[in-house]
Amino acid sequence: MSDPDTRWPARLAHGAIRALLSLLALGLVSAPFAYATHRHITRMQVTEQFSTTPTSLTPEQQAQAADVDARLPKRTPPVILAYHDIRPINPTEDHPDPAENPQYHYVVTPEDFDAQLTALKAAGYTSITTDQYVDYLNGGEIPERAVMITFDDGTHGLWTYADKILERLGMHGVSFIITANVGEKRPYYLSWQEISRMAASGRWDFQSHTRKMHAKLPIDAEGTVASEMVNRRWLFEEGRRETLAEFEDKIRTDLQGSIDDITGHGLPRPRTFAFPFSQGYRLLEGGDPEAAAVAEAVIDELFAGSFNNAPPQPLPPGARAAEAGMTGRIEITVDTTVEDLLDDVRARTAVNPAQAPPSQRPDLWIPRTDAPVVALSDGGRLSLSGPGLYQEMAYGLDATADWASYQGSVTIGGLMNVGTPVASLVTRVASQNEVTLRVSASDVRLSVGRRSAEAVIDRREVSPSDRHAVEFTVSPAGTEFVIDGSVKLWVSAEGGPRSSGGFGLIGRREIVSVPWPSFTDLRVAEGADFPGVRAGVGVPAG
Repeated sequence: MSDPDTRWPARLAHGAIRALLSLLALGLVSAPFAYATHRHITRMQVTEQFSTTPTSLTPEQQAQAADVDARLPKRTPPVILAYHDIRPINPTEDHPDPAENPQYHYVVTPEDFDAQLTALKAAGYTSITTDQYVDYLNGGEIPERAVMITFDDGTHGLWTYADKILERLGMHGVSFIITANVGEKRPYYLSWQEISRMAASGRWDFQSHTRKMHAKLPIDAEGTVASEMVNRRWLFEEGRRETLAEFEDKIRTDLQGSIDDITGHGLPRPRTFAFPFSQGYRLLEGGDPEAAAVAEAVIDELFAGSFNNAPPQPLPPGARAAEAGMTGRIEITVDTTVEDLLDDVRARTAVNPAQAPPSQRPDLWIPRTDAPVVALSDGGRLSLSGPGLYQEMAYGLDATADWASYQGSVTIGGLMNVGTPVASLVTRVASQNEVTLRVSASDVRLSVGRRSAEAVIDRREVSPSDRHAVEFTVSPAGTEFVIDGSVKLWVSAEGGPRSSGGFGLIGRREIVSVPWPSFTDLRVAEGADFPGVRAGVGVPAG
């Protein structure tokens, strides 16, 4: 018989061995299931990517891209594009043409996206990063013919389709993400795992589009809704709006939270911000100006710059945008064609006065009224055509927004026709300091401001004539007009980027049947040098 003292340890050893073998068997059985579960979760968070067949531009598109490349200056401020989602669109019973489906308005198909970027490359454009853009705003240099390709909301199509297109074309993307939505409503939004892989590729930057304030909420007792980012919320249970202190605390917490979310996932701190719904804080009228001022201060404190697809005035990348802390973008939607994009890029690319003589850039004449304006530039002659009693055109708007020092001349004719009372020359167009010289057959009037805010500051008689020659000189100090070589009018300016801007023309008549006023011998050139002005254009401060 065995000794009980020796049997007990043996039984323990045998039991331990059996338990270990059972665990090993269980592990072998369950391992495939655990691996399958891991792969399932991973596939949910990191989905498959798709490659798009490379685009071949049509001969007409190639010619247009070549024309942009040949005619635009190489060294200019960057062009900023704004996309949302990149994914296929499909017909439905209600919308056989998917492009007419409202839910696809902000979607660009992979094929169209590829064609647009291919056209930009053919036009000589190089994409830049957020750091390069911020460096430019601080006075640094960027590559020639630069474009910044941005995307709002952080949609899943950026990983699924856009990433491979950027990789093949050697271009860079900037994604403004709503950080609270990351990983939510899959597969509509990106996951943090996908964002991590995109950032690691070097092709993407990730910036702030709020944490969870990409929303429109009630702002009054009637339930009117507007962007929460620039309006105080109406508190129904208390019958009042948020206080400014409550509003500031809310947006500061949200924006800092978006920064923390991004850096907390191992990504660089975001340096820029994109406004939800493109409702910026600098509104021309209406809105909540007190809340807007608070938003401006918080955003300027937390970010080096912000973006808006519909700023209250032209804000192309440049001195004016750098001072305002906000830059306008070219928004791309489902119906944007390659031709549309190239036209927009050409019209929105900043030029200096020497690079854009009106006789050579008829495409830069932009209507500022509802009337269909047709500007026909033939040498130094400009013609108005179309119906109506009032027409107004601006030269460039975005392309000339940072003109700070320039000079020019024009002869205004047709002033003694019955029913044609006046024509006007406007300088510093679309700035906070527009200056208008109204010219009639027998007098001239100088005013500052626009429409309801316009204030007349001087008025002079001139020798009655059917036509008058006008010379104009614009500088950071002010604007001088000389009429017929003898009558001089002057208006001072506040200086700085917000006073910059190009010029425009206005025609008025009292009878539709009479000709419009005529503008001939139109010339423009660079003005004198001033601090912060290069080749007639204000530049971002270093």
